[in-house]
Amino acid sequence: CVRIINETRKKIILNEILYWKQTRILPEKYCDYLLAIYSEGDIELQIAAESPIKKGHFFLIEILISLILITALIVNYFTEVKTAMQMSLFIFFICVLLGITYYQHQKQKPMLYPLIATAFVLLLMSVRVWELFFYSQTLFLYVILSCNCFLWLIIGKRLRYIYFTVAGWLGGAVILCHLVHTAFK
Repeated sequence: CVRIINETRKKIILNEILYWKQTRILPEKYCDYLLAIYSEGDIELQIAAESPIKKGHFFLIEILISLILITALIVNYFTEVKTAMQMSLFIFFICVLLGITYYQHQKQKPMLYPLIATAFVLLLMSVRVWELFFYSQTLFLYVILSCNCFLWLIIGKRLRYIYFTVAGWLGGAVILCHLVHTAFK
């Protein structure tokens, strides 16, 4: 009987700590530390106390982002959609992805996947704009690509995402090499 009461108390305490973690009453690090202490390192108790809805919610966001990326690729490469509709769709996708990124930031969840998806859709849209309106002006393509690389560098530096920093520097180097190559051709 005493063991059942102790287990019940332990679950109540674990649920309370999880509530603190979800509502950010305490920082996540402290909550994880308290969870480890009160569960006495028992991973199964920690997992039992955690809400499966939260895990499923995060998984649904990842599926939504993946569907947006697939749809953007299909619209860009495999359909004959009118220009206004295509640009509207790209802008809508970028807004949705930025909204997801903001949501992830507010919930203190990883923002890397939605940011990469946003950068990719923005790059697709930028190149598509060049193809539709400035196709004969190669210099404008270099400017658009350089702006994308510069944006990646800013995101990488500001949010400390090495992926964006490396992509920005590599993209800039490729653009510079191509400019030098075509200048001496």
